[in-house]
Amino acid sequence: MNPCNEIKVDGASEHNLKGVTVTIPHGKITVITGVSGSGKSSLAFDTILAESQRRFFYTLSQYSRQFLDLGSRPLVKHISGLSPAIGLTQNETQPSRKATVGSLMDLSEIVGVFFSRLGERMCPKHKLPTAAVSLAQIVERVAAECQHKTIALAFAIAEKKKGHFEAQLESYLVKGYRHAVIDDEFVPLDPLPHLDKEKRHSISIVVDFINIKEKNFNRLERSIGVCLELGNGDGEYYHCPKPGTVDLGSRVRFSRSSGCTLCGFSWPKLDARHFSANSLGRCQSCNGYGYLSDEGEEQWEWEECPECDGIGIDPHYRNILIANKSIHDWHSLPVSALREILVTLLDKAVGPVEKKLMTEMLVQIDRLISVHLGWIHSSRRVWSLSRGESQRLRLATVLGGKLRNILYVLDEPSQGLHPAEIESLWESLLILKDLGNTILLVDHDETLLRKADQIIDLGPGGGRDGGQLMGVFHPDSASEWVSHSETASYLVKAKNFLMPKPVAEKNESYITITRPKLHNLKMDKVSFPINKMTVVSGVSGSGKSTLALSVLWSNLKNYLSGDSVEYQFCDKVEGLDDLRHCYLVDRKPIAKTSVSMPVTWLKIFSDLRSHYSSLPEAQIRGLTQRDFSLSIEGGRCSECSGKGYLNLSMKFLADATIQCPTCLGKRYQEKVLGVVYNGLSLSEVLDLTIAEAADHFQTFRSITKKLKPALDLGLGYLKLGQPSSSLSGGESQRLKLAQLMSKTQLIGSVMILDEPTTGLHFKDVDLLISQFRSLVDRGTTIILIEHNVSMIMAADWIVDLGPGGGQDGGNIVFAGQPSLIIDCENSKTAGYLN
Repeated sequence: MNPCNEIKVDGASEHNLKGVTVTIPHGKITVITGVSGSGKSSLAFDTILAESQRRFFYTLSQYSRQFLDLGSRPLVKHISGLSPAIGLTQNETQPSRKATVGSLMDLSEIVGVFFSRLGERMCPKHKLPTAAVSLAQIVERVAAECQHKTIALAFAIAEKKKGHFEAQLESYLVKGYRHAVIDDEFVPLDPLPHLDKEKRHSISIVVDFINIKEKNFNRLERSIGVCLELGNGDGEYYHCPKPGTVDLGSRVRFSRSSGCTLCGFSWPKLDARHFSANSLGRCQSCNGYGYLSDEGEEQWEWEECPECDGIGIDPHYRNILIANKSIHDWHSLPVSALREILVTLLDKAVGPVEKKLMTEMLVQIDRLISVHLGWIHSSRRVWSLSRGESQRLRLATVLGGKLRNILYVLDEPSQGLHPAEIESLWESLLILKDLGNTILLVDHDETLLRKADQIIDLGPGGGRDGGQLMGVFHPDSASEWVSHSETASYLVKAKNFLMPKPVAEKNESYITITRPKLHNLKMDKVSFPINKMTVVSGVSGSGKSTLALSVLWSNLKNYLSGDSVEYQFCDKVEGLDDLRHCYLVDRKPIAKTSVSMPVTWLKIFSDLRSHYSSLPEAQIRGLTQRDFSLSIEGGRCSECSGKGYLNLSMKFLADATIQCPTCLGKRYQEKVLGVVYNGLSLSEVLDLTIAEAADHFQTFRSITKKLKPALDLGLGYLKLGQPSSSLSGGESQRLKLAQLMSKTQLIGSVMILDEPTTGLHFKDVDLLISQFRSLVDRGTTIILIEHNVSMIMAADWIVDLGPGGGQDGGNIVFAGQPSLIIDCENSKTAGYLN
């Protein structure tokens, strides 16, 4: 192959990679796979993508580079054939509470501009169009409203804008204007006010104080005319209860450009900020969040704001319409329905501005539709999306472009997707490929592996046992690699599932929810058998997360905590009497402190500190358990506070970390490092993997008992002391599960897990299934949100939701034993289980 047609990686040694040398063809789709910790991300992201982006940075000017984090060169001998690269990594951080589908896709901003420019402005009271009015009509209206009252006429020169405005204010003072309303305060212009230029200010200049009488109508007309002229067609007035005072809460706006024919109401000058939940248009009741909540509540317990119906925009702006629909309607409609409206409007559009805006909106909407999110609405909060929906939303931002000759590096794009949705993902990838792009995926999905142009398999294990090249082959040639590659072996076996025979149902006990009612759920009743393993399946957006994580979990938690006797999001929940504990094992990051590590999450750090403090050398030195802690002062390094590294502020660059010069990364003071057991200090123990630690402390049952579940779940490659912030979402979830599995008593417990197979190789999934079966045998009820076919077939019970997503979801398509779902015609899951 011509070197220009491939990426050549020679001697990659980043992290646990062991001198990997491999070629990746341009214009093809390559999947990097392997067991957890085998080095997939190290090769794809930390080596190939990092080097491509580093080289691109150096094509920029020196001035531009000072604002960018160039990063260090990856540990690799040489890489050739690289092209500009775009990476899509897994973002495990929680999105902002205000983040919406529309804001992520830049759709909300365009809609705001559209409404501010082209919206039909209606009177909030009479629901009539506010037509243009003359100066005489404005004067007549103000005179009628303020007869025999003193008012202050004014015009605005700034609304929520930064600056000190000294020159403008001085110019108006020179012209004879003596007062202003600045930031809701009536102030004189002499002396000139000093304003903080970094803060946003609202400023109105007072033109005249006038007592409305028939004999001074000419003066009223002149003053209003000045307001309209200097205020670009807009003005305002305030009531003056006493001479020299202004009632700031009485402001009434008027405008030459608009006004209700019955009451004269007119809108002020509007821009896109007035239609934004993050700016001037935010709903005052919920501050633009769209939801009301008490501090500390879980997200699914937030109540929709009754004022703005969850949109986050002030209900006052419901009175501005396009196609007879308000901005609230536009943000509440499925984007597919919004597309139909735009297509109709585009046919009638005459101006270049409105055509441009509508065309840009259609581009963003078509990106969502291309990843089968046409049923979603733009105000949907990102945090409320299921993992599959969130993944496809992020894909839409990448796959919608028309770039050519680009290297796309995607981290598990199949994550959270139902098997029925993988075909759509593949179609999107083919579009990118047909444009001449190179696609590099880190993934385990069998469909993607079988369709790929090339598979790179790393292994054979994780951590120090990984980082080796086990095979590079086309899917059709997998049989030639079965002796080396675990992945090739699985593909050859073809995973033809033997459908389990139906088991006669006994008098099972069930957790039964009657009429769950949240988001798109429409079912009358749903049941989960106790002391069994249930999989909640269905396409993205079918209601799985809503049912399991919101309705079921919140009711279990409330019942077992005794906090509330009220049912959450449903009419009734039955079958909870014999339950004792409930656990939610989600994929949220587990790092809570700077010294959070697997050793702390597995609850063995206290055992280690106790053991080391009891050693003779520790006794001689007068050391206690406190001295072996990394959370408090005592024996930890005072320079780095037990982290082993220091953070350096790089001003314009991203913060950097360096090894602590005092402890040299060992975290402890010398007096603690001198205490050794079996040749290792506690600092050196933290550098062991879980598997190595289990061997090192094999005579300590209290430690090995807590390490065993992590080993059984395939986490033996993790280091005891690596920062929890470095763990992937899947690793975090399995670490939480390992902690629970070490508990002796699990009878009467319910565990709910959110897609626990995410990021797992076939081999890892088999390990996980065996552990779940073990938990069920010990009396645990397990409820999983899952798409993995192997996991579904291993379940005792399936609750399949659908048939589609969004408004087409929320129904029970099938509930029963896996062997019986095959005959269910409406189930998209059934088609992948034979």
